Amino acid sequence: MGKSETATSSIGIKIKFVELANLINADNFDSINSILNDAIIEDENEHYNDNYQDMISEMYIYEKDYKNNIITFDKYKQELMTYTKLFDYKLLIPVHEILSTTRWGYDRDGVNSSSMEIKDAMKIINKKMPNEYKFLSNYPIVFMLYQVSG
Repeated sequence: MGKSETATSSIGIKIKFVELANLINADNFDSINSILNDAIIEDENEHYNDNYQDMISEMYIYEKDYKNNIITFDKYKQELMTYTKLFDYKLLIPVHEILSTTRWGYDRDGVNSSSMEIKDAMKIINKKMPNEYKFLSNYPIVFMLYQVSG
């Protein structure tokens, strides 16, 4: 069976996982849940994103319970805070995709590339940043590259 690899570059925000977790409250619950689902752990090849995706899957159950008034917000946040092994890692939150390239097939040897001229990254980030992410505007804006293989 063939294999697909996608490399994507984006402008985004970098924040420690623990800092984002501490920001969550009942008012920004939906925004931060959306951010948690879009974010990836900054790592080169350490498989922390596997652990992070497992956490997101588990937290989805608590998210549904909170929205259906089965558990309290405090219980939701308590469950989120159990993932201390990920707290020291930085999350990369894509805000605006710049370009993406995909290749697939049986033979994974080779190189592919793509490019786009960027005149002013700050204009892009200010124009494209969703309103629900505005509370993160004091965190570093980064150029991020991520690759998905599978």
